[in-house]
Amino acid sequence: MGLSPEYENAKNRVQALREEYTLLLSQYAELTGAARANLDTLHMLQLGKKEYRLFSLKIEILLIKREISLLQAAVNRMEKK
Repeated sequence: MGLSPEYENAKNRVQALREEYTLLLSQYAELTGAARANLDTLHMLQLGKKEYRLFSLKIEILLIKREISLLQAAVNRMEKK
């Protein structure tokens, strides 16, 4: 018993669409995973630069405070620098 040509065409079309859907789904998963990894890396780089800048500024502030403290101690002892 043969199937009608319309049914065979529809069946083939459904199979082709399933294969295409599977391919597109795997490409989507791959691209979103790669894009997320790239965004995470970019975020960490930018955050790292800002954290380093903040650390550098804190160190600079501590050095300036120390110098002020030493100058104040010298003034209190009536010394010249």
